[in-house]
Formats: sequence, structure tokens, C-alpha cells
Amino acid sequence: VSRQRQRVRAEREMAELKNGVQEDVTLLGEDIARLDLDVMDPNLDPEIRADYERAIRIHTTLPLTAEELHRTGREEVARLEARCLELGAELGLGQTPATPRADKSLVVVAVAALSRMTAAALSTAMSLGDEVVAVSVQFDDERADDLRRDWERWDPGIPLVVLRSSHRSIPR
Repeated sequence: VSRQRQRVRAEREMAELKNGVQEDVTLLGEDIARLDLDVMDPNLDPEIRADYERAIRIHTTLPLTAEELHRTGREEVARLEARCLELGAELGLGQTPATPRADKSLVVVAVAALSRMTAAALSTAMSLGDEVVAVSVQFDDERADDLRRDWERWDPGIPLVVLRSSHRSIPR
């Protein structure tokens, strides 16, 4: 029990530490933005540059100089911005789309037997598409004939296609 408590305490302390580091990094970025510093300016005060490089060593594990890290970050931001613009163009963002038009559509409804679920599925299919076809896969001639006969008697106004199969499994 005491080891579990120690582990829980250590996890809590680690979470608090991570939150503190995250806040420090965020604050550093906000401070730099607020000061409107170009940390890569060759004329930057040497003490400010040293502070920036020290902050990078403290807050990152990357073996990069401040210049390399800054360049890498700018390149990555530029790459992401370019990709966002590409995706926006593909999606037509900022453009007026063409007027929507209805396409012809076929809705196929699988039918095992007649029931209220069959009627509900056909009703939904009729509201979704221009053409609706009911399809049933039957393994037994007698059951196939019974379904056809019941369908004709019911007459939902939708054609029924009965497919015969000697196999009871569907290949993948």
C-alpha cells in the first residue's frame, strides 16, 4: 500500500512539474512576443541572446543552437501554413460553391423476411433515393418461393430480387 501511495504521489508531483514547465515555456513565448524581439537579429544585445539560448537549453532536449531551433521552427510553420492553404483550396474554402444538384441514386435494402422492420427500411430508402430495390439472399428454394409469394401479396411497390446461394457464409 505504501508503494502505491508513493507512486501516486510521484505521479502527482510529476504532473505538477510538467504543468509548471509548460507554463514556463508559454510565459517565455508570451514575454518574447510582448517584447517584440527578433531573437535571431544579429544586433540583438548579447545578454538577451544568452538568456534566450539558456532558456532553450532549459526548456528543450534538442541538440540545436538557438539559430537552428528558430530556423527549424520557422520552416515548419511555413510548411504547415502552405499545407493549410493547399487543403483550403481543395475544400474550396473562401469560394462560393456550385449550386447543389440532385443525382440519381439507387438504394438497395437487404431483406431476410417480411416484418415491420422491412416496411420501415423500405420507407426510409424511398425517402433517400430515386430507385429502391429489395434484395434477399436465400439458401432454400421453398423459403425463396414463400418470400416471393408474400412479397407479391403485400405489393409494396418496390421490386424484390431473390438471389439463390448454396453457401451460408459470405466470403471476405
